[in-house]
Amino acid sequence: MIGLTYIGFTHRTAPLGARERITPPADEIETYARQVQAFAPESAVLRTCGRFETFLAAESRSAADAQPAGASAAPGIPPILAILSARSGMPVPALRRHAMILDGDRVVAHLFRVAAGLDSPMLGEDHVLGQVSTCLTDAQRRGTAGPILSALLRSAIRAGRRARNESGLRQVASSFTGQAARLLRERAASEKRPRSLLVIGSGAMAAEMLDAVKDAGWSRIVVAGRHASRTGELAARAVGRAVDLDSVAGELAWTDCVVACTSSTTLLLTTAVVRDSLRQRGACDRRNLLLLIDLGMPRNVEPDVARLPGVELLDLEGLARRSGQDGGSAVETAKARATAVLDEERTRFMRWGENRQRHGRIGSSAPSPTVERGDAVRADETAVGAPARRVAV
Repeated sequence: MIGLTYIGFTHRTAPLGARERITPPADEIETYARQVQAFAPESAVLRTCGRFETFLAAESRSAADAQPAGASAAPGIPPILAILSARSGMPVPALRRHAMILDGDRVVAHLFRVAAGLDSPMLGEDHVLGQVSTCLTDAQRRGTAGPILSALLRSAIRAGRRARNESGLRQVASSFTGQAARLLRERAASEKRPRSLLVIGSGAMAAEMLDAVKDAGWSRIVVAGRHASRTGELAARAVGRAVDLDSVAGELAWTDCVVACTSSTTLLLTTAVVRDSLRQRGACDRRNLLLLIDLGMPRNVEPDVARLPGVELLDLEGLARRSGQDGGSAVETAKARATAVLDEERTRFMRWGENRQRHGRIGSSAPSPTVERGDAVRADETAVGAPARRVAV
C-alpha cells in the first residue's frame, strides 16, 4: 500500500473562528511547510479560504508493518498537532476535535473530491482546482513533493477537470465571489435610489468582484487598498475612486454595500468603527441598511458587527448558507456523475500505486497515473525536483 496520511481543518469539521486560529496566515505557510518537512519524507499544504490541509506521503509499508487506520496510528500527525498547538495556543485535544485525519485510499478519495469542488461550501466552485495546482507547484518548489505526492496531486487535478467537464458540475457551480456578486446585484436593483459600493482589497478577489458588479448601476464605487498602484488600476477599471485603507472609516458613512476581501491578519472593520459610521448615516431603517460582505480568511470584519442595528453582515459561512443549492435534480445528477468519474480516477491512481510497489520505487517502469494510453512517460518523472507540468484551470 502507498503510505498516505492527511490532516485537515475545513468548513465540515471546524467553525470559521476555529479555522482562523488554526490556519497560519499566507505569509507563514512557508515556515509551516518547512517545519513539516523536517519529519515527513513528502508533504504538501493546501490553504484556501475554506480549508487548511496537510498531505503526507512515504514509501509503501508492508501489510505486516502497516498500522491500523485511525487518528492515533496515522504517522506524522502528532508532530503536526504539536506545531499547530504551539502556533495557535489551542491544546492538542481541541485541535483533534476540529480535525479530520485520514490515511491510505481515503486520502485519495478526499483530495479528488476537493479538486472537483464536491467538498467545497459552494458546490463545484472552480477556484479550488487552481489552488490544488498551486499546492503541487509550491510543494515541488520546496522539494517536499516526491514521486507519490506529485503523482497524487497531478491525478487530483486531472480528476477535478474531468469531473467538471463530464458531469454538468459547471452548470450548477457557485463560488463565494459569485454568490456575493449576485447578492450585490440584487441589492443594487432592489432600490429605486442609486446605491454606493465600497470594495476593500486590491487583490485577485477584489478584481473578480468588481468585474462582476461594476455595471450594476452604482451611483458611486470606491476601492480601498494597501497598494496604491493596484488599487488605482482597479478603481479605474470600475470607473470608481481609489482611497487608502486609512480612509475606510470615513467612507462607510456614505456607503450602502461593502465587500471586504483582503489578506489582512488584523480586523479592518471593528464594531466601534462601524457603530460610528452608523451614527453619521442617520436612522437605521431598511432604506439605510448597511450590507457588509466579508470574504476574508481570517475575517476582515469583527463578527460582533452583526449585532448592530441597521447592519447585515455575511461572512464565508453566511454566504454558504445562502448559496441556494437546494439539492435539486440537476445538482444531484451532476454530483452523482462527478462521483462516478472520481471513483474511476481513484481506481486508476491506486492501480498505479500497486504497480509502483510491484516494480520498485524510483526508476520504476510503472506508468504515471495521469498518463494517457500510448504515452511513454515513466513514473520516475515524478521524482523530487521534477518540474510541475503546467495545468490549465
